[in-house]
Amino acid sequence: MSAALADETRHDVADRARWEARERGLAEEVAALREALDQKLAEQAECGVSVARCDAAIEAVEVRLAASAGAAELRSKLDALEQAGALSAAIAAALQESKARHEATASTFAAKQKERA
Repeated sequence: MSAALADETRHDVADRARWEARERGLAEEVAALREALDQKLAEQAECGVSVARCDAAIEAVEVRLAASAGAAELRSKLDALEQAGALSAAIAAALQESKARHEATASTFAAKQKERA
């Protein structure tokens, strides 16, 4: 009886093993994507802190410029800080786009995993 059972289920057992291996592979991919997303979210948070620091520096320069209007050197520094703020904003936007792409990818993988389940 045992030999007959093994013979009749051989194909199903092999098929099950293939599906289990595929499921493990997809779970590893999803975990890697989630880790990458977490890293990008951390980078985005760091950019937010940098933007706030740049804003504070810009405001401090504006206050100094108001006190000493006409100082060309201070104006130059303000321009540099404004450029840094714009660059920080561009970086934050790029990270936001990256986050959205990663979320879409993770969502797609999750949907595919549910379909396969």
